[in-house]
Amino acid sequence: MSTRLGIFGGTFDPLHIAHLICARQVAYKAELDRVLIVPCRVPPHKPDRKPADGCLRLEMIERSIEGDDVLSAGDIELGRSGPSYSLQTIQAVREQHSDAEPFFIIGADAFAEIATWYHYAELLEQTSFLLMSRPGSRLPTPADAAPDLAGMYREVSVDPPAWAHKSGTLIQAVEVPQLDISASEIRRRVRAGEPIRYLVPDAVLGVIEERGLYR
Repeated sequence: MSTRLGIFGGTFDPLHIAHLICARQVAYKAELDRVLIVPCRVPPHKPDRKPADGCLRLEMIERSIEGDDVLSAGDIELGRSGPSYSLQTIQAVREQHSDAEPFFIIGADAFAEIATWYHYAELLEQTSFLLMSRPGSRLPTPADAAPDLAGMYREVSVDPPAWAHKSGTLIQAVEVPQLDISASEIRRRVRAGEPIRYLVPDAVLGVIEERGLYR
């Protein structure tokens, strides 16, 4: 039986508790064996944004999930030059984990803009998607997000919503807790000298203080 492997990408600048809570909730709801947390090197939609050094962001993840039997950290995107395209990440995951069935974990709001992603049609063929949605929020359908590809999907579940691509990949909704925490707010609080304890894991707080990040 293949491993059900979640890929949770993002800048993680810094990683905060909402990231970890959502990753664990998706793993539980979608019955994933593992979730790989993958910090990007260059955000494709924010090429001018300069996040903290990738090795430090990876360190924050590794130290935060030490001992976790489901979550692990991946440096797949940090070793590549140029924008961190999700399609290349999925291809690398398939090469490194040939026995795994990949599930790409993103927010429902991000999926609504999938048609702006690099080679999105190919990406939708190569991996299933798990869409993190807030309770009571409207979920974008494949027809909403990528109208030109709507004919490639059929609805397979209404509650929770799910659609099957003709290639065999799925798009499935997963409800996650409503947690109003953002990395940008954490960075702002650090710059302003405001407390961030309990918004981030202790390990992340330690790295920020040790390295003087975001000041």
